[in-house]
Order: sequence, then structure tokens, then C-alpha cells
Amino acid sequence: MSIRKKVSLRAAVQDALDAMGYEHERENPLMMDWATKAEIAIAGANSNEPKKMVLDIDGCWAKLPKHTAKVFGLLLGDHGCDCNKLFTNFYNHYGNLPRAVYAGAFTVVDDGGGSTFSRCSGSDWSIINNSIKFEQAPGIDKVTVDAECFFVDDNGHILINENHVEAISKHLEWRFAMRKRWTKTDGRSDRMYYNEVNSIRKEWTDLAAAARGEDGAPQDHERARISGMLHDLYSGNGPSLSTYYDSNNGWNSGF
Repeated sequence: MSIRKKVSLRAAVQDALDAMGYEHERENPLMMDWATKAEIAIAGANSNEPKKMVLDIDGCWAKLPKHTAKVFGLLLGDHGCDCNKLFTNFYNHYGNLPRAVYAGAFTVVDDGGGSTFSRCSGSDWSIINNSIKFEQAPGIDKVTVDAECFFVDDNGHILINENHVEAISKHLEWRFAMRKRWTKTDGRSDRMYYNEVNSIRKEWTDLAAAARGEDGAPQDHERARISGMLHDLYSGNGPSLSTYYDSNNGWNSGF
């Protein structure tokens, strides 16, 4: 069974240093920044932690925590951090929402019933400098946010899926190669060096795609559920398997 373990982002940085022969070097802020960007670029499934957060509103602004990765929707007021049902009811009632960090979704005010909404407005907020900016002051001092955050360890370092280490390590190698091309002294031509750098870049993109695909691959219990649905006699492939084509009468059911 596939178990998606988390490791520190520092593991990918150290892996890159070892691969490039810098065994005695330690990660620096620039490398951690490059590695963070690589992790964001991979953006695999199950990489982030779903969270409901209650934030303070100051005028038209609400500051997001440092490690927020995505924001899906907002509920004005303090609904606590255990409000999955409330958000689910809202999403089901108003259909699909623009679920993107930089696209405004919907802001609602709960009327107290827990499942109905007294006012709904669309596209009235945006994300600027890791803060939620309302187009107009909402007139309330709390907002509940449906978001995803990076997993972090006790030291504040991002935790990544274990299968991302090789891809992020290759991304760092590519960054170093790009940087070194301006100071190369071995006499190789620009074209030759460019081809080598481009080859490393391709390795990085291939590994990133593989990691992204592995993240989305179903686990054993998920495969069992899929198999059960496909082989269900009434809703799966069962009815179609008993259907045959008669050249005289067209498609006929075997039942």
C-alpha cells in the first residue's frame, strides 16, 4: 500500500548538494527559496493541509498565515475551525466556485441557521501580499477562511511528499547550472553549455511531472472502491457487458 510520507524540504536541498559534490556545504536562504518555488511548481495532490481558519479583519484587510498555499472561500464571522459542513452546504447551494488563489470567490453571511445564507456576493475579494483584501469594508471583525496550508515542521520548514525530493534536487541542480553559465572558465562554447543546462532542465520537468502523477495515483483502498463501482451490477459495467449487437435489431440487452 502506498503511504505518502512527509520529509523536510531541507532533505531535497541536501540531496542536491551531495549530488553536486558539496558534501560539506549547508543550505542557504537562496537554495531554500529555490526549493520552495520548485515545491509550489510541482503542486501535487495531498501536498498541502486543508484548514479552516478564523482571521481578524482590520478595515478591508485580513492577514493570512505565512504558510497559506491556497484560499478557496470565505464566510464572514467566526464560525470556528470545525465548520466543514457549513462550507460544504454553501458550495453545494451555490455550485462550483472559482477555486484559485488569485481569483475572488464568494463571501457570505450566515443567517444563524447553519445551512442557509442571508446574503451572497461574488468576486468581492482578492489576495494581495499574502492578505485578503475586501473591495469594501465588510463591517465585521472576523472572517472564516477555507484554505490549504503547507505542512511545516517544528522549525517552520516546509514538509514535502517524500517522492518530491528527487525532482526538487534536480531543480536546484538546474538553477546552479544556470547561474554557473555566466562564470564558466572551462573553454566550452555557449551552445554546448546551453545544451547541457537545457538537458538538466528537461530532467527537472520530467521528474516534476512524475512526482505530480504519483501524488494523484490512487492508493490500494481507493483502487478497491473504483473497482467496486466499475463492477457494480446496476451502476457499473455490468449492464453493458450483457448488451450485444444484433445486425437485424440493433443493440439488445441480454436481460
